[in-house]
Amino acid sequence: MGETKPVLLAEQEYHGRMFVDQRKKGSRCGYPGSRLGSQKSWHKAIWFKLALLRRLPTRDRLRSWGLNVPEKCLRCSAAVETHHHRFFECQFLASIWTFFAGSVWRPNPPQDIHSAAAWICMDRNSSSAQARCIIKLMFQSTVYLIWRERNRRIFALTSSSANSVRCAIDRQIRDSLLSLSASPRVQPSMPQFFLACTRPP
Repeated sequence: MGETKPVLLAEQEYHGRMFVDQRKKGSRCGYPGSRLGSQKSWHKAIWFKLALLRRLPTRDRLRSWGLNVPEKCLRCSAAVETHHHRFFECQFLASIWTFFAGSVWRPNPPQDIHSAAAWICMDRNSSSAQARCIIKLMFQSTVYLIWRERNRRIFALTSSSANSVRCAIDRQIRDSLLSLSASPRVQPSMPQFFLACTRPP
């Protein structure tokens, strides 16, 4: 316990400085279902963009910069926390991603963030427009909320079960889909398609 507080403070201090620096730089990265320019959508967009660029302050990066923090994953403690481990090599986090992605990518969704992003970009003909929109939203919501849960473990010393994280992702996807303007030319609607191809957490 004696070493926990300094380690957490070092990690928290870096995260705080990083958030301020990135906010000053600004972001043009969009986020489905959100209005650009709002504080909430900016926050989601910047963390998703940083995840794809491998610039989130994962523990392996913090240690490479000289911070005295543990190297192991906060969830499984079985491997070094890297971008690839967090998105989605960690078994706990992979179960969350697979729960959603497996409903659209049958039977085996890509198991790392860059393979998933590449598949989404290339899959223009084999999936419907609804499926492509839903999987993009699943992908971004999962990345964002997995990272948010990780930070809550550091800052608030609280943890969430896999089911709690799945419920949060499910709620965010539904809210985003309901915020979209429905088109009579697109049938079934986005919310209907999502409910048809997924099951409740």
